[in-house]
Amino acid sequence: MLRGPSNCPICGHDFRSDVSEGARLVGTSPAGMFMASHLQESHPDYLAWKKGKFRPSLAAGVALGLTLDFLLAFVLYNYGVHLPRDRAGGWPFLVVLFAALPVPHLLLNRRGYRRFRREWNERGGFPAPNLPLEDR
Repeated sequence: MLRGPSNCPICGHDFRSDVSEGARLVGTSPAGMFMASHLQESHPDYLAWKKGKFRPSLAAGVALGLTLDFLLAFVLYNYGVHLPRDRAGGWPFLVVLFAALPVPHLLLNRRGYRRFRREWNERGGFPAPNLPLEDR
């Protein structure tokens, strides 16, 4: 069974054609493992855009997690729920924080694929003109 995406979300390249027939039968070579090399070769401008958005999305994830933690503390306080004061009292806040961390990054990735695909199609499938030559 193939795991991961079978097509490039930007240009639609079918990764299943890159997987050998024997590997396809036993499921040892997922098509998704070809995506990183395909993005490096065909869409380096997308990777440069994505790299520049990592820190802002991480900061947004921390801010979202802390905001949800404060909302959880407010709700618990209003309903009169008192968490234990020892080490086990903070686990609900950690769960909320770690659950909220990847949300902005995932949303940004999804939006980034759509935006990049639209711009890539407008350029006729060529790399962005402002990309340094050594990265092309």
